[in-house]
Amino acid sequence: TYREMTKIKNENDKLQATMRQLTGEGLTTLTKTDLKHLQKQLEVSLDRVRSREVQ
Repeated sequence: TYREMTKIKNENDKLQATMRQLTGEGLTTLTKTDLKHLQKQLEVSLDRVRSREVQ
């Protein structure tokens, strides 16, 4: 249905925005709080990668 298509499109748009932010694009629209949250997410991800390298 149209409602489901709209929901999927919105979810896709949100995921694309998140991916852009994780790659350093589209950061100018983020608030200071959003930037701190993104930084924390990246730090956690980096820690996971480093722990896998050690194994």
